[in-house]
Amino acid sequence: MVRTLRASSALLAAILASAATPAFAQDIVLGASVQLTGPVANTGRYYKDAYQFAIDKINAAGGVAIGGTKHKLVLKLYDNEAALA
Repeated sequence: MVRTLRASSALLAAILASAATPAFAQDIVLGASVQLTGPVANTGRYYKDAYQFAIDKINAAGGVAIGGTKHKLVLKLYDNEAALA
């Protein structure tokens, strides 16, 4: 859980830093490392669903405006293949 929180914090910092640059794509891709396989994959499903729910709500409300231009959010999930130690 702590490792996931640290990874999420680092990811958010990278996204915010890249959003400040003038050159960006039309869609903003958000990435998350989630346990999609392995013995704790059921927990990962909840993270995946929550991330997707938030992105769907933001996009339904018009997306994200950066520099006066609206952008759609897209979710990219990476399977961290979590295993119990």
